[in-house]
Amino acid sequence: MYAADTISLSSPAGYLMSDANSEIAESYINAGKTLVLANENGILGTAVQPLRILNNRAAVNLTASDAYIKGMNNSEITDGTLTLGNIDVINHFDAESQGHLFVGQDEKNGHITAGKEVSLTAAKDIELNGWITLPKDHSDDLPPSDGYWSTINHVLKFHAGGSVVQNIGSISSTSVGAMVGGSVDLQSPNNSFDTFEA
Repeated sequence: MYAADTISLSSPAGYLMSDANSEIAESYINAGKTLVLANENGILGTAVQPLRILNNRAAVNLTASDAYIKGMNNSEITDGTLTLGNIDVINHFDAESQGHLFVGQDEKNGHITAGKEVSLTAAKDIELNGWITLPKDHSDDLPPSDGYWSTINHVLKFHAGGSVVQNIGSISSTSVGAMVGGSVDLQSPNNSFDTFEA
């Protein structure tokens, strides 16, 4: 699916993507500037088969009950960026990039709001230019460690081959975990989280 400017889709049930041709660029969603995926209570992808989106810096905006997306490079974009705009999910949000992952970009601020859990993964760097908000009263619902963490499976998780850098915005979460190959810089005075583990 390709559009030079904007792709906007709306479905009450949500969207799934097959695994056919998952390694070729034709099987990605390729929006030139903006991708909008909207549904009220449906799902966007699954943990096993996330929606594949070309890593071309187009802003991804979505609403869903649960959403799983993956930013893909191709032969022309070998070090691309998955850019998250406005993300609103009822439960879980999981975004992975084969390159970089940005929450917002430059002057275009982004936000992620989720009811239960957010996981951001990038082969390279994660850059935060916006706001991430999770409920502060979710600590009793945390599952046990998934093997990465010593005690709990954190509500907000960063996995990066490079660094995690917060430029503007804030993080509001019961707990934050970061597994990175570089450094972690989360120094906004507006941040609010009870537990941090790296």
